[in-house]
Amino acid sequence: MTLEVLNEKNSHTVSDSLKKHIETLFSGHADRMEKNLKIQIKTLQDQLETHEHKRHASYLKFCLTMAAALAISAIVHFRHRKTQ
Repeated sequence: MTLEVLNEKNSHTVSDSLKKHIETLFSGHADRMEKNLKIQIKTLQDQLETHEHKRHASYLKFCLTMAAALAISAIVHFRHRKTQ
């Protein structure tokens, strides 16, 4: 009878320590996953911000090119009219 009680206590102890070990393992895994996800989110946000800056710069470059083309066209037009 005592052997059965001792075996049962040992199995509970092993079971409890196994549960604690699993909880610790998964807790650490969850922490690492959370950290990795935060890093990935930050990286994606930085990439998006860079992309938006490049897109904005490209749009400004287009506007400046169009303004320059209009200015050159106006200069050519007025010089042509002035010579007539």
